[in-house]
Amino acid sequence: MAERITAAFVFGSVAKRSDTAASDIDVLVLSDDLDYADVFEALQSAEAKLGRTVNPTVQRLADWRRKRKAGIAFVVKVAAQPKLFLIGSEEALG
Repeated sequence: MAERITAAFVFGSVAKRSDTAASDIDVLVLSDDLDYADVFEALQSAEAKLGRTVNPTVQRLADWRRKRKAGIAFVVKVAAQPKLFLIGSEEALG
């Protein structure tokens, strides 16, 4: 599955290092081939091992870039905050 992902990163309280044991783990996945159901299913085992809810957001790279350029609040906010990259790097975000 990793080869079908342009970039994937943890954001939110975990990336900011302000999480608690009850915090969920926010993950953003940029892929032109995967949808939410694919990613959600793949993350179920990680969620069980971590004992925390993993909250994925899945977007196509072109949509991410368009929304960022248009100033869509969620994308602008996530783009500006700390990220822990699982796949790819900041450069892939455009």
